Amino acid sequence: MNRKIVSRILIRVLSTMALFLTLPLVVAIIYGEKEVMSFFWTIVFTVGLTLVLTIIKSHRNTSFAKEGFAIASISWIVMTLIGALPFFISGWIPNFVDCFFESVSGFTTTGSTIIDNIDIMPKSILFWRNLTHYIGGLGILVFMVALIPLANDRNMPMMRAEMPGPSIGKLVPKLRDNMRISVFIYLALSVIQLILLLLCRMPFFDAITTVFSTAGTGGFMVHNANIAFYNSPAIEWVCAIFMMLFATNFNFFFFSYLKQWKNAFNDEIKWYVAIILLSTFLIVINSWSTFANLHDAIRYTFFTVTSTISTTGFVELNYELWPAFSKIIVLLLMIVGACGGSTGGGLKVSRLVILYRKGKADIKKMLHPRSIQPVTMDGKAIEPEVIQNTSTFLTLFMLIIFLGTLVVSLDNVSFETAFSSVVTCVSNVGPGYGMVGPVSTFSGYSSFAKLVLSAIMLLGRLEIFPLLMLLTPGLYRSSK
Repeated sequence: MNRKIVSRILIRVLSTMALFLTLPLVVAIIYGEKEVMSFFWTIVFTVGLTLVLTIIKSHRNTSFAKEGFAIASISWIVMTLIGALPFFISGWIPNFVDCFFESVSGFTTTGSTIIDNIDIMPKSILFWRNLTHYIGGLGILVFMVALIPLANDRNMPMMRAEMPGPSIGKLVPKLRDNMRISVFIYLALSVIQLILLLLCRMPFFDAITTVFSTAGTGGFMVHNANIAFYNSPAIEWVCAIFMMLFATNFNFFFFSYLKQWKNAFNDEIKWYVAIILLSTFLIVINSWSTFANLHDAIRYTFFTVTSTISTTGFVELNYELWPAFSKIIVLLLMIVGACGGSTGGGLKVSRLVILYRKGKADIKKMLHPRSIQPVTMDGKAIEPEVIQNTSTFLTLFMLIIFLGTLVVSLDNVSFETAFSSVVTCVSNVGPGYGMVGPVSTFSGYSSFAKLVLSAIMLLGRLEIFPLLMLLTPGLYRSSK
């Protein structure tokens, strides 16, 4: 691995982090909060670390696959550690493991929390907490904007770590232009949602922080009651629609703008919408008795379904009170997750489609051994390498759930709690069931379990492979 190029890019990443940290600093100044110094010292530390890294000089502007994956993984680890400092220095979260968990949950856009009383937190801390979702939603895209001189097709491994899904479909030939288009879409959707929330009479501070969480498909809110605090159907519908949009492959918006409807409404989008509508219908039918009327049934169910499949994790009601069938559907939606190339987590709808069609083709092959059964998506044959990577990802995904549940159960929690904790963390959703249900937090876990769940959140957000590569000895051999 070329350590020089890795350190050079980390300098850009840290510089960008320092700029982001000035935003909650300004919020603390505006509201006259003593947390000003917490952000100030965090910025000083970040700048100091940047200066230390400048000692390692580099004359190369290119990076290869292993450097790309290493940069993505190390950037996220460093980012989450720095993100924990304002919580710790301010004293609002005294245990650094808890601070790290909260930071990882924020940047990975998971939304799981250890804070039991959010309403008493200062606005600057809440702003930073939600801003981590927004930064995490963009991921390396934000950093790559700062790294324009380094943005070239050899940096595609970094993009693979940040644009979840089986593969990255280029919108335009140049990677740099792909970056700008994706960032523009992200910002444009954010502005539109902010305007709509303000029109729904949500306070400005609440609206901007809600946009941070929705755009990043996170789930942090500035009130204990989450979205239910506002008791506003209009706000809920706006958030539900935008959760659905932000969990959609960004290619959809680009091709829709170009009026290339066939490319926009591809197989993944059709499956994604079908899953949402079918899940909503089944839950409404199954949980009918728990609602006052049809409007409430559709409103609460659609919100919960979009919140779960988008892996945002906003909470409008306690869905643990639903019948078992409905609860299992919610759990399955956690695993399925959002579309590839979106800010959402989970297995991804595109992988689900590939696995389904691969299984279907294999069955046909058994019936007709001499026939050729290509696995297709959008009318095109999928490369064997993509199919193999998808199968490997599913295997590792399920292995993480199995081993994670086993390790977390050492805290002597119920199976429902342990299993759903791991599923919600690896899929970057937020709430689970039992002790970590929609109206509970992760504060009851031990520090060891929180570290394990933090690692699982990072594995889920980085799509497993980049972090596992850090454990490969060959990664650290020098590149010439």
